Amino acid sequence: MRRSVAAAIVAVLAVAGFAFLRPPLLGGTTHYVTVSGTSMLPTLHENDIVVLDEQSDYANGDIIVYFVRDDPTLQGLRVIHRIIGGSAAEGYITQGDNRPVADPWRPTPADIMGRETLRIPKAGVVLKALKTPTALGLLAILWVVVLFWRPRARAAEAVLVEVPDETVRPGRDPSPNPRPESRVAQGAVPPLRIVERRPIRMRSHFEKLTFRHRTHGYDAVAVAIRRRYLLEDDVAVKRSIRALTFDLAATYASHDERFDRAAFLEACDTFAGDVAPHGERPRG
Repeated sequence: MRRSVAAAIVAVLAVAGFAFLRPPLLGGTTHYVTVSGTSMLPTLHENDIVVLDEQSDYANGDIIVYFVRDDPTLQGLRVIHRIIGGSAAEGYITQGDNRPVADPWRPTPADIMGRETLRIPKAGVVLKALKTPTALGLLAILWVVVLFWRPRARAAEAVLVEVPDETVRPGRDPSPNPRPESRVAQGAVPPLRIVERRPIRMRSHFEKLTFRHRTHGYDAVAVAIRRRYLLEDDVAVKRSIRALTFDLAATYASHDERFDRAAFLEACDTFAGDVAPHGERPRG
């Protein structure tokens, strides 16, 4: 449920961002500029990024960015100042918050890029750093690594888990701490396999995009529990192993939100080969 809600939120934000914040290159009306200079202090500072939205008309108090058109020496200069008077027909009167006099230019709506709708403090510093050749090279290398690097998968990570054949000699308990009351099945033990199980830990969106899988070891734990459970012939010990399995599932689920408790219990299969004292399969 959490994954579905998160995916829905990301989708809504992506659609909203494309609808309201796309630049003119993509058919939108949003522009982005970096502040340079001190004429708009204390409202705007050096290296602030300002998001602009084109309007058909502007009002007094709006902070706008416009092109200087009527001055040959400053042709094409972009200015970010506040409207303090004028009109669309006659041209707006603008002035910087940190300037004592109004600007000599009178921009019209055709000269204006847009009105300020959002300010991102000091974001221009990051943008300038990313434009350097070194940063662009590192980003390109990182992108190639993310797209094409495939780490070698560990056996415990696979959905199909297979334990090699093991021959158990009569009377030998393969568990790390053999119990006197444990009885091991006579002869060779067939290979234990977990086939066509769904993943115990669901992959994140990043892992799906990059075909990577985080090492967690749940599959290896499930194989070890299943092996120990099938080799054990003592009913009381089987019940203890089963209880331990449920405790582990609860612990893993509380620490890993992508942990699938049902898949883990299915992989452990602590009812496999469990026979009641009178030869009946346990119920429930």
